[in-house]
Amino acid sequence: QVLTAAGGSFTNTGSGTLNVTGADFTGLGTLDNMSSAEFGVTVDAGRTLGVGTLTNFAGSGILNNGTVAVGGATLINQAGATFTNNGTVTGPVVNFGTLIANSGSSFGGGTFSNEASGLFRVTGAVGVGTGGGAASNTGTIDLVGNGTADRQRV
Repeated sequence: QVLTAAGGSFTNTGSGTLNVTGADFTGLGTLDNMSSAEFGVTVDAGRTLGVGTLTNFAGSGILNNGTVAVGGATLINQAGATFTNNGTVTGPVVNFGTLIANSGSSFGGGTFSNEASGLFRVTGAVGVGTGGGAASNTGTIDLVGNGTADRQRV
């Protein structure tokens, strides 16, 4: 099953949650996560959240266990926001906050930038910039345990 938006915008505020669990949710033009819930947006394994621009605002959290497909623009994780990836992110990523990449997760299909205020925490083998995207870092990369960020891993 797929729920398709016609390019519109979705703003998640207050303690609201968006849980992509029983179907894929695609076609969003813009998703702004401003929720105070621990994970205002959750994508389950085997599910896809497809959006043009995804912004995770300060004080907000996103948990991806499936696929977050960013097409046309960028995933922006702002300072004070946390994005936890256990799955796949496709499209450009700019991190100013905390980006946690757990073993087996990947970021590909676009540029990957960890900015000066960004913390990129890697636990296990993680693919970054897979599919030809450039990767850059001016922030902090924290390799936890056996963490490896392999730019060439597919």
